[in-house]
Amino acid sequence: MEDYRLPEKADYFRARGYWKGDTIVDYLSRSAEQFPNKIGVVDSYTRLTWKEVEEQAQALALHLLEMGIAPHDRVLVQLPNWHEFVIAYCGINALGAIPVVINPVLRDGEASFILRHSGASAVIVPAEFGGFNYVDMVGRIKPEIPLVRQVIVVDHGGRQWPGMVNFRDLVKRDTLDRYDKDYLLPYRPQGDDIDSILYTSGTMGSPKGVVTTHNIHDYSNKTFCLETCITKDDGLFPLSPLSFQFTITQGLYSAVYSGAKLVIREKFDGEIAIQTIKDENCTFLFGPPPFLMGILDAASASRREVTGVRTYFCGGSHLPPEVVRKAKEVLKCQLINGYGLTETACALMTRLGDTDEVVVNSAGKPFPPAMEAKIVDDGGREVNPGETGEIMFRGPSVTTGYFRNPAADAAAFTADGWFKSGDLVEKRRDGNITIVGRKKDMIKRGGISIYPEEVEDLLLQHPKINRCAMVGMPDERLAERNCLFVVPRPGVEICLDEITSYLDQEKRIAKYKLPERLELVAVLPLTPTGKILKRELRDIIIRKLAEEKKP
Repeated sequence: MEDYRLPEKADYFRARGYWKGDTIVDYLSRSAEQFPNKIGVVDSYTRLTWKEVEEQAQALALHLLEMGIAPHDRVLVQLPNWHEFVIAYCGINALGAIPVVINPVLRDGEASFILRHSGASAVIVPAEFGGFNYVDMVGRIKPEIPLVRQVIVVDHGGRQWPGMVNFRDLVKRDTLDRYDKDYLLPYRPQGDDIDSILYTSGTMGSPKGVVTTHNIHDYSNKTFCLETCITKDDGLFPLSPLSFQFTITQGLYSAVYSGAKLVIREKFDGEIAIQTIKDENCTFLFGPPPFLMGILDAASASRREVTGVRTYFCGGSHLPPEVVRKAKEVLKCQLINGYGLTETACALMTRLGDTDEVVVNSAGKPFPPAMEAKIVDDGGREVNPGETGEIMFRGPSVTTGYFRNPAADAAAFTADGWFKSGDLVEKRRDGNITIVGRKKDMIKRGGISIYPEEVEDLLLQHPKINRCAMVGMPDERLAERNCLFVVPRPGVEICLDEITSYLDQEKRIAKYKLPERLELVAVLPLTPTGKILKRELRDIIIRKLAEEKKP
């Protein structure tokens, strides 16, 4: 394919042994051979051994070939956390094609754009999920996606639709009997081939297709398993959607590589998560802070003891100190704090054995071991420890770029290959790095920079505050002032004076950091990875201010 480029250091990565050419297809073959009868994937509907996972993936690959899907073709996968996601991801790769992975929450406009931009030849969607009918959606956008030749529907009820194929009919074991056992070998991907395109749906701009190769995922995953001591005896329970880089790399890949059991649930619920941990002997959990908070809240409400978890890996958004304290109390497990992007997978993480102080106050050190990181000011000059700057990354686990989007590549990468994260950090003298916030989330009040997460962390310790977020609101004199959105705890009342008094008198922060307006809300808008959509909060307060100015 000519739609992506390898980094200039690709030969260096191979020579140093970072890129070894292993693929997820190789992983699955080894786990199926070594642990054929061991349960590999568990969802709310099905339990599959690793051998069954391989057989279903191979059957799907053969059917896709029969449908005319060729190596390097793109196949869009929009599925929730069902076992079919794992089969689809592995099966598409088994024939050398490329999964284009998007979140189930995306709708007509986004799906149509991504299908057209990626040039996908086929689509795999659920019939229904979360009260939304995906078959109807595909029907509505069909005139806009002429390149899509096949629509494959996952329906646990087994229904059929004209012009569409039921996923269940493509994964039957008897398909393999019609082919030589080595039939798929010539189609196996190589290390430099793309193994997925993940379209960003975060807090800014139009979706961009992040390209990841087998070599990139292989290096990131193997080093993660080694660092966190993941083995075949673990039960891995990713709480986030499988459609995100964090969950694919640290969840799906870790399980297929190690032979550990992968446990998935179609949507997050704290009570269900606690029961799943018990039923499936889950030992390693992955998820952003809101999901960890959900488990802690459910455990507190039901007074249930949660046992057996040895590690919780927290990533996806900022980890408040109060949450770390509660997690150590309730789960009695090791916590790892991490940071990453769709473009980098896990790029910073604390290590097993780090002190609570390090886990609370930093996202750790660069990861994997060969990851380079530097922190620069607006002029591109490296800053000193203790100073704030934007963190950049370069290394064998960084994306090769954006699919068919040279303008985005030019904006995101420096001339010498550094990826610009857009996140502000400080490097501590012990080498660990503290996330300060998004550059675009920083509030400029009268020319002074305010980092909202500092204030938010303090307010999460207030007994009346459940969730909060602070954003800048327009001001004619100061450019921006501080507007605080608060989700109060049930049954309590709270006012702005109470909050500012708490911050001023108990926490003793500078007065220019104090909230100047309070908006009480029932929920905060979140991305599916748990990041607060501060852009939406800014839009809300801008509209309110405009309304208030009307005569």
